[in-house]
Amino acid sequence: MTGFACGIVLNLLDSVDAVLSDERYIIEFEFGPSWMVVEPWDDEAVNVAKSSTLMGARNPDDRLDIDTSRPVLKDAWIEEVVETARDFHDTVIEMNPNLRTRDVMEQIRENRQG
Repeated sequence: MTGFACGIVLNLLDSVDAVLSDERYIIEFEFGPSWMVVEPWDDEAVNVAKSSTLMGARNPDDRLDIDTSRPVLKDAWIEEVVETARDFHDTVIEMNPNLRTRDVMEQIRENRQG
């Protein structure tokens, strides 16, 4: 429960900083079969894209026809990421209170404050 899922939650939380800095952020899933990209769109939104290749994750012009993307309001992205991190943390700790002191769970707890 504290393996890949925790890493993804921490990456999602890191994407919040990128959104606030108007920078692209790439999250890798399953060691590279797919990537999620959060990239600047306009003053109020980011583009959230699925990419099937690392080249496409780095450059939207290199994305495949099967890759999809949608603009999302920045505030909505941030709110949902923080809520997801809180829910994930609380669910894991509820299921196994002994994990509360694991470093990764402490990182999520510290970063989910929003």
